[in-house]
Amino acid sequence: MPVPMNSSAVGRSTGQQPKLHPHARTPLSSVEPPSTITLKEVLELPVLRRAQVEVLYGHEQLDHNVRWVHVAESPRAGKLLRGHELLLTTGLGLGEDDTEIRMNIDQFARAEATGLLVELGTHWKQLPPAVQKECERHRLPLIVTHRELRFVSVTEEVHTRILNEQFAQTAAMRDISESFWSLMFNGAPTEQLVIHASRLLGCPVVLEDLAHRVIYYSEGHELPSELLADWEKKSRLWSLENRHQGLIAEPIRVCDPTDPTITWDFIDIQAQGSHWGRLYFRGTTENPAHGSYILRHAAMALAIERVASANPNSWNELVDRVSLQRLMDNRFTTVDGERTVLEATGFPTRDRQILALDIRFHGNRIAAEEVRRILESTAPRSFALAAVSPEFPDRINCAWTLTAESNIPQRCNQLMDRLRSLAPRVSIIISSDLTGPVDLSSALHQVRRSEFLGSADGVHLFRVSRDRIDGLMHSLSGDVRVQAFVDSTLEPLLVHDSRHGSDLLETLETILRFPTSRSAAADAMYLSRTALYSRISTIERLLGVDLNDGDTQFTLSLAVRARS
Repeated sequence: MPVPMNSSAVGRSTGQQPKLHPHARTPLSSVEPPSTITLKEVLELPVLRRAQVEVLYGHEQLDHNVRWVHVAESPRAGKLLRGHELLLTTGLGLGEDDTEIRMNIDQFARAEATGLLVELGTHWKQLPPAVQKECERHRLPLIVTHRELRFVSVTEEVHTRILNEQFAQTAAMRDISESFWSLMFNGAPTEQLVIHASRLLGCPVVLEDLAHRVIYYSEGHELPSELLADWEKKSRLWSLENRHQGLIAEPIRVCDPTDPTITWDFIDIQAQGSHWGRLYFRGTTENPAHGSYILRHAAMALAIERVASANPNSWNELVDRVSLQRLMDNRFTTVDGERTVLEATGFPTRDRQILALDIRFHGNRIAAEEVRRILESTAPRSFALAAVSPEFPDRINCAWTLTAESNIPQRCNQLMDRLRSLAPRVSIIISSDLTGPVDLSSALHQVRRSEFLGSADGVHLFRVSRDRIDGLMHSLSGDVRVQAFVDSTLEPLLVHDSRHGSDLLETLETILRFPTSRSAAADAMYLSRTALYSRISTIERLLGVDLNDGDTQFTLSLAVRARS
């Protein structure tokens, strides 16, 4: 029985794209709508409500998009269609017998019309059964109106909205083109281009190389651990499914194998016969320019950046620098999340021995890539991250992951031998026995802060001991409750040092480092015992504590460690 068109039947469109098979791949030109107005929304227009609109067939297809509204009162109407039109007719152009009706509706369906709307009362008092039968056979939505409908009012209102959308799309496309050209003209680095694409799309973006290793990502509102989970496995599956297409010059869409409701669009980064990797974005964008346009411009900008790069054939410098920076900035919410991101970038951590290193060349600037190659060639199946220290250009910060059976002392000796050729004097500060990514994060800070330096030519190896409390306090340093604890505990000293240019906080740190020996603390600060006791008195007065009390020492030690 026909169902009248009411508010419940024509609720707002969900805006969802047609669901894809988990292993489907679809050119974006076939899934991006020609407009965003749907058949539901057209039928909600006041002019149609007043005409008592009724859907006879195709309720489940009312979320299909309408590209244009066309009056079909001529037998030639079906030959003039381009697809996605809503057809308006009184029945005059459909023919007088069933054969003509079938022929015309068949033409509409072949042209991929969105729907057929028939005004009853002018030409037909009742709808011929052949019309509904043919629409059902071709799965073409069929709508009728029971009152007179001003076709010109419908076309004017719908076309105005569609044209406004097209104007907005044109403006958005112009802005996108100008923004990417501006970034390219100013030599924007890879990470800035990826972040810009993510902001335009409003979606997470992932850049990978040809080995399916994540080079850079902008997670948007997604957790990196969820965004990059099983990345290499998924990426290889998509490549296998699309291998017959060669290089992807036009973006295509695939489904996430772990969740078919999630889609990914991707394109290859290529230029002048070179192929560097792929750029992906997850989900659907609300940008009027559509995702394929943004993705093409981002891919073009990345290709130009590669061509102009001093080392166009390798992303290693970016991967290492960003990975180490994220580790040291502690930008992860969970241990598993940190592990997932590291492994997606090609740095395995499960069942491995992990080391943090700070390699110092004492005034000589050595390329991080060269140090990375030496580390990875020193031990089989080992992987390394190496980046120039942002504070000291003659130092290389490193993370090194080796197999569980590796002999660490032996590998360190081999590393020393291989580094001899790089500079006359080399100091290697190393922290080993790390249990995972969180330990690695705090150990990188520890080796960077170490004051060990070789005093003569040659290669010098220094080991720093792992302090579990330091690691714990470092991982908690971003917690607002820990920050409040530090401020409330140390604020009087911080204010005093700021106002008077004193170093009472440094004095407190030294006292806590030598809790049982004031002489050792005085020697470490190059102070007399009298001067040290004077400072202790000032500290106790400002904080209102007794530095000989064990609980006080423990509390202050936690606050100092958390702050540092």
